[in-house]
Amino acid sequence: MMVACTTAAVVSAAALMGAALLMGTPVSSVWWIVAGMTINGLAQALIIPSAQTLSMQEVPEHVAAPQQE
Repeated sequence: MMVACTTAAVVSAAALMGAALLMGTPVSSVWWIVAGMTINGLAQALIIPSAQTLSMQEVPEHVAAPQQE
């Protein structure tokens, strides 16, 4: 999932660069920016929880969840 979502984030960056290059031309539209930002938002929404889960797997349990008094 991390590889697919990171790829989607790169695609969204390329789409936003393309939208920026198209500004001022007859084919420019705010919808190109909306498409790039939508892909970026979906990719980030899937990358962040996966990355947090992977990073927390290596944390010892007594550090991750301190004892309740």
